[in-house]
Order: sequence, then structure tokens, then C-alpha cells
Amino acid sequence: MTETQQPGKNPVVSMSTSMGDVRIEIFADRAPITAKNFLDYVNDKFYDGLIFHRIWLRRSRRSRPAIGVCMMMSRLSR
Repeated sequence: MTETQQPGKNPVVSMSTSMGDVRIEIFADRAPITAKNFLDYVNDKFYDGLIFHRIWLRRSRRSRPAIGVCMMMSRLSR
């Protein structure tokens, strides 16, 4: 993951995956502590080498149609 920031705009983090690149815009004005912690992890390269697993959960057809997403991370070796 890499962080880029243009003056007067929110920071953007780029995450490369096997399915393509993802750009994550950080809204520090709405969650300053969480944004700072996340950007510190990005700049310390904590997320480099992690494997992201995406799990889709579906409700039965009888209940309201909703899909939840759970993100998990694992590290092969350090």
C-alpha cells in the first residue's frame, strides 16, 4: 500500500490486489484518530505482504435481501 496526498485534498491509499488496484480515500476530518492510525500502518508498511480474504455472506431468500462482507487478513511469513 502506498499513500499519496495532494494539497487541499484527502489522502488516498493505493492497494494492489490480484484482482486489480483499489484506491482508498481517507476522510481524516470525519475520523481523525482512525485515519492517523491507518496511515501510520500504511507508512510503516504493516500491510505489505498481507493476504486479504473476502467472504460474502448472504441471507436466505425469505428474509430481506442483504449481502454482508467480511474482510480478513493473514500473513504468510514475516
